[in-house]
Amino acid sequence: MEKISKDETIPLYKQIKNNLNKMIKEENLQTGDKVPSENEIAELNEVSKATVRRALMALVKEGVLYREQGKGTFVAEKDYKTNGMVNILENSTGRMKIEGVSMKSKVLKFEYVTPDEEIKKNLQLPAETEIVIKVKKLVKDDGNPIVIENSWLSFELFSDLEKDLLDKKTLYEIFRTEYNYELEKSQNIIKPVELNKYQKDLLEMYEKNCGLLLQRKTLSKTGLVLEFSRCIYRDYEFMFEKKLS
Repeated sequence: MEKISKDETIPLYKQIKNNLNKMIKEENLQTGDKVPSENEIAELNEVSKATVRRALMALVKEGVLYREQGKGTFVAEKDYKTNGMVNILENSTGRMKIEGVSMKSKVLKFEYVTPDEEIKKNLQLPAETEIVIKVKKLVKDDGNPIVIENSWLSFELFSDLEKDLLDKKTLYEIFRTEYNYELEKSQNIIKPVELNKYQKDLLEMYEKNCGLLLQRKTLSKTGLVLEFSRCIYRDYEFMFEKKLS
């Protein structure tokens, strides 16, 4: 692999991306071949792993490469189609990840709020309900913001929930291990959304105005609505797959 030039005006990650594309076009890397690791590329080019990951994820998004968790990044078949999407998986423990990328979350807010009619309707709460729990999290990969998660929970079901627990476990893990709820399914609505200044600052999208809104309800096997969420993703294109088995 050619070493990039730091004297160029082209961003470093784009140079790495271009070099990998060149290797594939010249068949130095062929279908099914494993590309050099993030560490190897970072050391060769004297750049951060975050820079390398950005280049690799751009090629994954374009369908040039694909990732296998725990194995590495490989050259995709030439007719491999991803529709310009990156997989985000949320498994039965509720741990969200982009393929090959470890994600970490930070609780920004944990508060008791008065629910509006939409919140009460989605949580299937009585009209006279005055308090629900609201949790706001920021999810990052290696320091790069990916999604703002806003979740509302029934106070009646989770009155003893504490912020400290949310710092250690995901909501899905808490539902299962702390409250013994078996998860049945989630109902999702996905649509583009215009971001306000606060959201743009959190997601570090200073020059763009649109993100992707995933609106979600999570139900237990007994039919209880455990969570209503609005998750705002960055300006990437994602394919969502939900596994609650």
